[in-house]
Amino acid sequence: MSIDATLIATIISSWAGIYDTSYATIEESDSFLLTKFGKADTWLELGEGDKTAVLITATNQIDNAYTWIGAKYYYNQALEFPRAISYPSNISQPGEGYLDLLFSSQEQVLMNRAVKKACIEQAFSIVVNKGENIHAKNKANGIASYSENYGNISESYSYRGGADGSMLCAEAKKLLRNYKGSPRLLRG
Repeated sequence: MSIDATLIATIISSWAGIYDTSYATIEESDSFLLTKFGKADTWLELGEGDKTAVLITATNQIDNAYTWIGAKYYYNQALEFPRAISYPSNISQPGEGYLDLLFSSQEQVLMNRAVKKACIEQAFSIVVNKGENIHAKNKANGIASYSENYGNISESYSYRGGADGSMLCAEAKKLLRNYKGSPRLLRG
């Protein structure tokens, strides 16, 4: 069943926009996955509506995966990224020079690239696993080990490191590891 993109949403990807819905566009995803062996065919078989839905879902999963370092680059941006991690000493507060840094600083260029790739990898993982990631769910629920028997065949899994609460695929986690912050304790 194909999803009509016009009924659910459209992809807006501008890096810090107030209306952004995804970190990556369909065109960027198509191009990126063509470079990955064994991934292009599965992705290219999807219709535009399905690609839109899965990219928006992947973006939401990234935004909700962790507490990210720094702060949103702009207070009113729609998504969690870009993040303001460091401020140049010659800029005391956001202004025109601040906008230039969003697209020219090495820190922001690398962050943009990592987040786009992570979004595409997460979207592809959602497609391949049909929205399910049993191991991430088990780990998030605090399950330390899991076994199943099928006649003469058995499978066993052990989850190390405790639950991190993230439903992100391994590739997305690896790409975003530099931006993961520490959990914060809020007091009321």
